[in-house]
Amino acid sequence: MIDVKSFRSAPTEHPDPSDPMGLEHPERSQTKLLSGWLGSLIGLGLYLRSFLWSDPQIVAVAKDEPPEDDTENINASRNQSTLVKQKNVPDDSDSGAEDSWVEDEPSIVSFRYPVVLGRFDSMFLEPFTELVSGAEFPRVIANTTLPPFSLFPGRNNFPQNNTAEPTPPPTIPDRSGETEPDNPSNVAEEENPDRIETDPQDRNRAPRNLSSVYLGDVGSGAVLAISLAHLLSETRDQDGDLLGVSITGSSSGHMDPKGDGWRYFADTEALGEVEIAFSISDGAFSIEQTAILNVVENVFTGTDGEDLIVGTQGRDAIFGLDADDNLAGLGGRDRIYGGAGDDNISGGDGNDSLFGGDGDDLIAGGDGDDWISGGAGDDRLYGEGGDDVIHGDTGNDEVYGGDGADQIFGGSGDDMVIAGAGDDDVQGEAGDDVIHGNAGDDALNGGDGADQIFGGSGDDTVIAGAGDDDVQGEAGDDVIHGNAGDDALNGGGGADQIFGGSGDDALSGGGGADLLAGDSGNDVISSDDGDDISQGGVGNDVLFGGYGDDLLDGGDDDDIVFGDAGQDSLYGGDGNDILSGGTDEDTVSGGEGDDIIVADDDGASDTYSGDAGYDQLNYSGATDSVELDLIMGVASGESIGDDSFDGFEDYVGTTGNDHFRAGSGQASLTGNGGSDLYNFVQGDTVDIVRSFYQINDFDSDDRIWIGSGAGHREIRKAQKSLEERIEDDLDDYADALDVDEPRLTYHHDWSDDYRRTVIEVDFNRDRVIDLELRIEGDHILVIEHA
Repeated sequence: MIDVKSFRSAPTEHPDPSDPMGLEHPERSQTKLLSGWLGSLIGLGLYLRSFLWSDPQIVAVAKDEPPEDDTENINASRNQSTLVKQKNVPDDSDSGAEDSWVEDEPSIVSFRYPVVLGRFDSMFLEPFTELVSGAEFPRVIANTTLPPFSLFPGRNNFPQNNTAEPTPPPTIPDRSGETEPDNPSNVAEEENPDRIETDPQDRNRAPRNLSSVYLGDVGSGAVLAISLAHLLSETRDQDGDLLGVSITGSSSGHMDPKGDGWRYFADTEALGEVEIAFSISDGAFSIEQTAILNVVENVFTGTDGEDLIVGTQGRDAIFGLDADDNLAGLGGRDRIYGGAGDDNISGGDGNDSLFGGDGDDLIAGGDGDDWISGGAGDDRLYGEGGDDVIHGDTGNDEVYGGDGADQIFGGSGDDMVIAGAGDDDVQGEAGDDVIHGNAGDDALNGGDGADQIFGGSGDDTVIAGAGDDDVQGEAGDDVIHGNAGDDALNGGGGADQIFGGSGDDALSGGGGADLLAGDSGNDVISSDDGDDISQGGVGNDVLFGGYGDDLLDGGDDDDIVFGDAGQDSLYGGDGNDILSGGTDEDTVSGGEGDDIIVADDDGASDTYSGDAGYDQLNYSGATDSVELDLIMGVASGESIGDDSFDGFEDYVGTTGNDHFRAGSGQASLTGNGGSDLYNFVQGDTVDIVRSFYQINDFDSDDRIWIGSGAGHREIRKAQKSLEERIEDDLDDYADALDVDEPRLTYHHDWSDDYRRTVIEVDFNRDRVIDLELRIEGDHILVIEHA
């Protein structure tokens, strides 16, 4: 007879008949139910035997000698468990009672396919294992298979006739004259030198595997009930020994012992073939065996109506088809297709792939790294937890990345994207998009269209793309590219780098030490707070330094550069620029071109350089009179402080009473109102090159001094009553001058474009003109001792 026992030290509990593996209901006592179903199963067994079987098949024969009892050492963990089955042999008169270890118990013959426990419910029939006195009919485990699982045909252990006659136990055949084939048992005997030689009839032979055990398909995340008979269905022992099964492990999922069998828990992620490794022992020899099953995706297909489909904790494929469906994947890596209609789709846990299809869909990825496609329509897409990839596709979509480092593609249409926490990558693509990077170091690209982009906190990289875009970098050290279009770019807090690109852009650095480059186009650049670097690039740019010690470069073309507060450095670059340092001690250089540098009325000591071109130093904004010493390159005044300058060809004074002092060289001088004094002196050496100075606004209140010390002469505009006399006597006056005094002559030049009074000065009376003064307009001059 065959008996099934456990080597585990814990007592075997009677399972619930409706759930023998304990998957859905808690364990409970069966003592009050035994009497009821005991009789029923006995009657059912007798009835089935009457026409199904004539003899039960014997699958194992007991050996003469019991194995060493080591039941206390068996590991009952979920990855290692041991069960055995055995068969009796008739009592041998040659064997003593103390050597007999096989009990006289009935046999159990089982189906070899396991019970599949479905996603939502399970159905079982419990094998009848109690002893029925005087009965020797087989009892069968009934297995119910639930879709979508499929079982495959194979070998079976069913009796082959339906006679009601009980089959007597077989006797051990006489093999004394047979030659044993090579098998693991013989090999083991040869390798054991301490083995005690016995009669060939008494030698133990190891079990043999016919093939691997195939257990069929099981859904992802589902549970498969496996009995001892399943695992032994492809193993034979010619000696009829008691066989024990010990689970080694599985390539995916895990095994747990339960009752007289095991439960296999399929992995919720991995699909495909799974190998369960186990060993089979007859007490003396062990062999390795493998059971194979296939984990498949759970498939749900809706209708053309409004469906509610809830998946499993494993991997599901859900197809909503038409209409407005509600589809939920729960756990596992799911694939959900909404199809046509306004669908609500929830991926749940796991790395899901969610497709909205046509219609205005609402899709929530849940936890995990999800892939979401809104499809056509105005969709609302939520990535939630995990590093998600989200495509808005066509339509005016709302996309919320949630936590994690998400990749978001707005697609066509005017989309609103809120990237959420994490280092996100957002592509607005076509349309007038609104993009919020929020927390994290985000990469935000507006794409085509007039986009509004807000970097949020973190060090963001923003590419505004084509169109007239509005970008706010906000907090963090951001890098912003305006690209094409007339963009408004604001770095916000942090040390930002802003590049306007093509188009007439407005750049604002905000707080922090920023780098601002207008690139091409007529840009307006404001450094704002911090020690900023601003570059106008190509185009007629306007640069404002703001607060802080800024470096401003106008670049090419005709720029306006204003340093504002702080100790700024200004450079006009190429083109005819206008520059002003602002408050504090600034350094201003005109660069190439005809530049105008407006001196500051800030009381600070500034440094001005005209550089190449015809440049003007203009003090018209000063509130007090100034003294400009062109020989020393110094301008001083109560309101301007002490400035230094060089490289200018044109000087403009204040509206007050200014003093210009010049030596060798050439320049244009404008008093700009007031009673101005122009003092021209000979340098330390006599230059063979004639000096030229032009006074642009000489009037009756202005004076010209020629020379220095007691011998210098003063020229002023004569009164009308004296004009005729001075004109007649000027030559005689010049000839009568002392030989130590400069020789002066003057005349008038005129053309269709100008009228000019020219004074020529010969400082050493060698009849070589050292200085030529050009006074705009026709003037009658009075020359006298100062």
